[in-house]
Amino acid sequence: TRAGGDARAQGHLERERDGIVEVPIPNFYFMGVQFVHLLALALWVGGIVMAGMVAAPVIFSRVPSRKLAGEVFGEIFRRFERVILVCIVALVVTGIIKYVTWENLTPWNLTRYIAIGIMSACGLYSSLAVSPRLRALQTEIADGKGTPDQEALFDRLHRVSFQCMIVSLICGLIAILLA
Repeated sequence: TRAGGDARAQGHLERERDGIVEVPIPNFYFMGVQFVHLLALALWVGGIVMAGMVAAPVIFSRVPSRKLAGEVFGEIFRRFERVILVCIVALVVTGIIKYVTWENLTPWNLTRYIAIGIMSACGLYSSLAVSPRLRALQTEIADGKGTPDQEALFDRLHRVSFQCMIVSLICGLIAILLA
C-alpha cells in the first residue's frame, strides 16, 4: 500500500527482530528522484534571485549604456530560460514519479503540485511567448527604429516577464517548503 510509503521509500523504518535492530538500506531510487526534484527547484529559485537581485542591479548600474546593459542582461536571461525549461521537464517527470510511486495526495502535496504547475506555466509562457517578442522589440528599439507604441509594448511585456518571475519565485519557495 502507499500509506506510509514515504517512510518506507526513504528507508527510515527500523525493525527489531530477535533482539537485533535492522535498519534497511536507503532507497537510492527515491533519493535520486528527490534529489533531481529539489535540485530543479533550487536552480530555478536560486537563478531568479541571482538574476533579479544580483545580476540585473549590478549590470544596469555599472554598464554605461542602458542599451548595452539590456543586451548583456538579455543574453544572461536568455540562457537562464534554457535552464528554466530543463527544470520544468525535471519537475514534471520527477513529480509524476513521486506521485505514482510514493506520495499520497495530501493537501500539502496537492499545494506543492499546484505551485509547481503555476511555476511551470509562468516559465513556459515567459520563455516561449513573452521573451521572443521582447528580444525582437529590443532589437528594433535599440536600432532607433522603434515607435512609441513599440516602446510601450516593450514596457508592458517587460512587466509581464517580471511578474512571471515573481510568481515563479513565490511558487518555488512554496514548493521547496512543502518538499
